[in-house]
Amino acid sequence: MKVSILLLLGLLLSATIVRSQDNVPFTKLEQQVKRQQGGWNGDKSVLSKIFNEERKRLGDQFEASLLTYIGADPERHYWIALFLTSPSYLHGGKPVPQLSMRILEQGIKLLRDKTDEDSVGSTLSFNVFAAVLSQKLGLMAKATSHKNEVERRLAENRDWGAFFPALSDEDRELYDSIPSSEKSVRTSLPADKRGDRPRTRVSQGVLNGKAKVLGRPRFPADIDASGQVIVSIVYDEAGKVIYARAISGPPLLFLVAEEAARKTLFPPFTVEGKAEKVSGVLIYNFVR
Repeated sequence: MKVSILLLLGLLLSATIVRSQDNVPFTKLEQQVKRQQGGWNGDKSVLSKIFNEERKRLGDQFEASLLTYIGADPERHYWIALFLTSPSYLHGGKPVPQLSMRILEQGIKLLRDKTDEDSVGSTLSFNVFAAVLSQKLGLMAKATSHKNEVERRLAENRDWGAFFPALSDEDRELYDSIPSSEKSVRTSLPADKRGDRPRTRVSQGVLNGKAKVLGRPRFPADIDASGQVIVSIVYDEAGKVIYARAISGPPLLFLVAEEAARKTLFPPFTVEGKAEKVSGVLIYNFVR
């Protein structure tokens, strides 16, 4: 009898602890980050949905609880700042640009004295988004300051361009319009300057790893060329590539790279339940 009572008390205590943990702000979000492949670099549509559910649950306690949760973790700062403003991640919630800006600047301070590659790359990404957001908020001097930092980093080492984050067409145009005292430096991924590319609200950078079916180029036997070809693409609401234009690499390989890109299929990308067109690039390496 005593054993049964002790067992029952133990089960009740365990259930109480689980319920208590569930009430800790952002517990479900953190569990999903640890559970899913890639952590914060995994499925952001799931993470942002959980984040917005927690935002609604916390109500007036949201901001204070959020600042406690992100603590001194730069990765949390980065993605939470985007969850607060990006249409792809709001799930019907209202954007909170001022809070997002505060979090971005806190993240930059956390990384300021770090010199390892990941930290420097993260600093560049933080400053790109901070520049764009500052411009949207009408903080012109602050926008220029953040862009100066980006261009300074790129001038020091062009390889840092690999950390330049994917931006929507609108945000890239906004970034380019910000005046800078630094000489503008191209990122490692060239821009598609053609005017016939369909406009999109969503840009995802390099898309090779996101493809459901990646088109494979045939290496033409009659062409004596090798190297890397970058193809600018847009895929539609069904995941089918509707635009493919080679923008960098050996010109003799442009056609076969574009043909391969058009055979690529993607899972549909949705924003707030609505499928969207997506732009980005596919990278093909031709080696003899």
